Amino acid sequence: KAQAAAEAAAAGTTPISTPVMTADVPSSSATTQSTINSLLPPGAFVITQRVNETILLTAEALRANTLATTPVSADGASAAEVHAQLFIKDNKNCKITVPSLLGSVRIEYTSDCEIHLGACCTSVYLESVKNCTIYILTHQLRIHTCSDCKLYVRVNSHPIIEDCTNMGFAPYAYQYDTLEADIQAAGLQTATHWNTVKDFRWHKTTHSPNWYEITPVTQENEQTANADSLKAGEEANDALLTKDSTESAVVKGSASLCGFECGNGANPVECSTAPAAVAVEDDDE
Repeated sequence: KAQAAAEAAAAGTTPISTPVMTADVPSSSATTQSTINSLLPPGAFVITQRVNETILLTAEALRANTLATTPVSADGASAAEVHAQLFIKDNKNCKITVPSLLGSVRIEYTSDCEIHLGACCTSVYLESVKNCTIYILTHQLRIHTCSDCKLYVRVNSHPIIEDCTNMGFAPYAYQYDTLEADIQAAGLQTATHWNTVKDFRWHKTTHSPNWYEITPVTQENEQTANADSLKAGEEANDALLTKDSTESAVVKGSASLCGFECGNGANPVECSTAPAAVAVEDDDE
């Protein structure tokens, strides 16, 4: 750093610092974070090692970070013209919402999360993502070694999967205030692909078993299954209550018969235990 500063001073310039904005990373992860930073371009925003959190990353926060960390290019393009690069890694059971125009997105080693992404100007890449629901609007979508995810997408080209299993696809369904403007800015007006998935590990002419369409029928089946499960539980509970009520009625009825309270009007009907009671009365007499 001292040498760089000396060279900059000799040249009459000021060195530009380009730190990467990150989620609060524990100090024990300094080496890992340093490696992440070295692989990312200036202006990148990192969300990593979060568990059981709800995270909202606004357009204003991304823009401020981009302006603060992206230098002016040689051709004079300003940082304001550079869209944020988003990196999501090692998160679990989080809800992450980014209602903003993005440059590119990379998601790795993340599980049990729900992620809503705004329009992306270039590409989205998923690696080792499990049991997540993700909303993606982009030009290119590459998915590698992922499983049990539900992806709501709108892509300018065929979504590509490789070494994946049980991946569901449906049309992009995330709405936010600047969505239409972001679609125009990203050039995604004609993006329509969502169910034209290419599986690079499936070379047969038949449909790949590694992905499926999340159709209204699929969603209805899931809702029906949940409703059936709830109904079964209610029926089991009702049966138990009915059984308890019946047993209680039988016990009460037996006591009523023994007390000569059954029958009609003034002529009670003696039950099987009545003679013993009558015999006692005869002895008393």
